[in-house]
Amino acid sequence: MRMPDFNAPECDCPYLESLSKDPAAPVEFDVTFNEYHILGTNGSRHMVYHCPFCGGRAPKSRRHELFTPIAHAERERLKDLTRNLKTVTDVTNAFGPPDSDNPAGYSVTKEDDTGRPRTTHYRALTYKGLSAVADVEFLVGVNDQVWFTLMPKSIDGA
Repeated sequence: MRMPDFNAPECDCPYLESLSKDPAAPVEFDVTFNEYHILGTNGSRHMVYHCPFCGGRAPKSRRHELFTPIAHAERERLKDLTRNLKTVTDVTNAFGPPDSDNPAGYSVTKEDDTGRPRTTHYRALTYKGLSAVADVEFLVGVNDQVWFTLMPKSIDGA
């Protein structure tokens, strides 16, 4: 896959906008983030970085304006806080019950050995009170093994 060229001139043709308004086209415009996405058959959304007609750069995303930045020191603090947690039991013993427990909270689709797409769903345990700027999410794999991710909190508090 080619990386987006963020130095390309911005698209000034109406192609992406017209695609997003065509109910038969799998393209949407997300007003909140100022982004175009291609909609996948399994509910996935894929960011559009360049117009397929003129090659111009898609509009600049507003995503970075809507979420609190996580400083390096805070990432390191949370990494240290979670370093020795290897299982769901370790996590709940350390922090108590999660704020949310989603059995299919995170999905990854990869090709299997035959080239067919295979989607794996991971349980997600989310803790909102461990940081002022990030929600800490523990993804649960085989044998209740966990790893953590950080999700920046919304700037507006929603």
